[in-house]
Amino acid sequence: MSGMKRSVALVVAALLTLAGCGGGSAGGGGGKDEIRIGKQFGIGYAPLVVLEHKPELLKKHLPGVKLTWKELGAGTSLRDAMLGEQLDVGSGGAGPVVDGLTKGVNIKIATGLVEMPMWAVSTKDGPKKLSEFGAKDKIALPGINSSQHVVLREALKREGIAPKRLDDNLVPMPHPDARQAFTADQISAHVTSAPFQYQEVAEGGNKLVDSYQLWGRHTFMTVYATTKWAKENPENFKGLVAAVNEATEWIGSHKAETAKLLAEESGGETPAKDFREQLDEPTVTFTPDIKNIKPMADAMYDLGFIKKKVTAEELFFPSAKVEGSDW
Repeated sequence: MSGMKRSVALVVAALLTLAGCGGGSAGGGGGKDEIRIGKQFGIGYAPLVVLEHKPELLKKHLPGVKLTWKELGAGTSLRDAMLGEQLDVGSGGAGPVVDGLTKGVNIKIATGLVEMPMWAVSTKDGPKKLSEFGAKDKIALPGINSSQHVVLREALKREGIAPKRLDDNLVPMPHPDARQAFTADQISAHVTSAPFQYQEVAEGGNKLVDSYQLWGRHTFMTVYATTKWAKENPENFKGLVAAVNEATEWIGSHKAETAKLLAEESGGETPAKDFREQLDEPTVTFTPDIKNIKPMADAMYDLGFIKKKVTAEELFFPSAKVEGSDW
C-alpha cells in the first residue's frame, strides 16, 4: 500500500472511531456545555495536559463547561474529524491547517503552544545522509502533508535532491508507534519532535535534519478551530483560548510539576526527570505567541503541497498573538 493510501486509511479509521464515541448534540457539535478537543503525542502538548489536570483553570475561564479529550496520531486526522463535526478543536503543527485552507476548509489557528524543532533521525545503522536512502528505507512520520513531511521535502531540496524523491518511502504512523518501530529497526528513520527525537538520538540515532536550521526558530504546535464552531460558540472559544494561554504560560515557572504531569500522562513509560530535561532544552519554549510559521507555509507552496499561498488573515483568528511579518 502506498504512503498516500495508508494516510487515507488512517483518516477513515479515525473518523469511524470517533463516530462511534457518541456524545454531542444532534447537529454534531459538543454543545454549549462541552468542548471536544483533539490532541496528539509529545511534550509539545504539555499545555493541554496541564489544562486537563488543572481544573481551577477550567473553572476560571470556562465555568460549567466540560472538556472531552481525544487522542489521534496525526494533525490531518484531527482536522478531518473536525470537518465531520466529531471534534470542536484540534491541536498540532500548522501544516494540516495550511493544507486544508487551500482546499476550502474553514479552519484557523487560535493560539500558539510551543516553539520547538522537528528532527529527522535515522537509526544507528541507518543512512547517514538523505542522499543515502534507498527504496527499502522506510521513513515514519505522523501523516502525509504533515508539518514533518514539509520538513523532509524542504531538507531534500536544500541538499539538491528532488523534494519528492522519498515520498514513496513514507509510512504514516503515530509517534509512539514509530518510536517502537525505530527501536526494533523496522524503519530506517523517523521525522518527529520531542520527546521522541531526543530519545532516538540518545540511543545512537543520527540527526539528519533540524527544522530550526531550515527556517530558524519557529512555532511548532498550535490550537485551531473551525470558523463555524468559533462563530456559534463565541464565549467557549474566548474562554478556551484564555485557559490554554494561561496553561501555556504557567509551564515556564512550573517545569517540575509539568514534568510530573507528563510522566503520569505517559503511563510511567518516561520518568519525570527525563521530561524535566526536555522542558529545559533551550530549543523549547512554551508560549502562546506565534512566530515564524510563514516560511514553512510558503515552502508548502514551493514544494507542491498546496496550489496557492495563504495569508495571515486566512490562517489566524484575531485572538492569535502573531509576531512580525513572518508570523
